[in-house]
Amino acid sequence: MKHVARWLGTMVLAAVAGGCGEGTARNGGTVGPLAPRLVTATAGAVTISGPSSVRPNIECPFLAIVSGATGPFTYYWSQTAGTGYSDGADGYNATSAKYNYILRVTVEDGSGYPVGSASKSVTVSSSAPMCP
Repeated sequence: MKHVARWLGTMVLAAVAGGCGEGTARNGGTVGPLAPRLVTATAGAVTISGPSSVRPNIECPFLAIVSGATGPFTYYWSQTAGTGYSDGADGYNATSAKYNYILRVTVEDGSGYPVGSASKSVTVSSSAPMCP
C-alpha cells in the first residue's frame, strides 16, 4: 500500500508542480515564479515467463519480463502454495508438492516506485512435461 501512496503522491506532485506561479511566503514576503518540474512514475508492462503446468516436487524456473520501462528494477516474488526462491534478479524458482498455485511478481524501479505486477496460475500434475 505504501507504494501506491508513493505513486499517487508523485502523480499529484507532477500535477501541482507544473501549475505553480508567484506566491506569498509565510512571513509576508513574495516568492518568485517557481520553475515547473515534471515528476513521473515509471510505468511498464510485466509478464511472467515459465511453464503453466509442472510436476510435483520438481523445481521449475520462471522469469519476470518488463517492457516499456527502464531499469534497474527490484523484483518481489510470492506464490500461494509450495516454496520458492528468487535468484536476486528477475528469476524465480518454484516447487510445490501437490497443490496448484499462483505465482506473483511486483516490480519497482530504482527509486522504489511501482512499475507493474503480474501473476501466473500454475497447475501441479504428475503428467506435466519436465521443466527446462
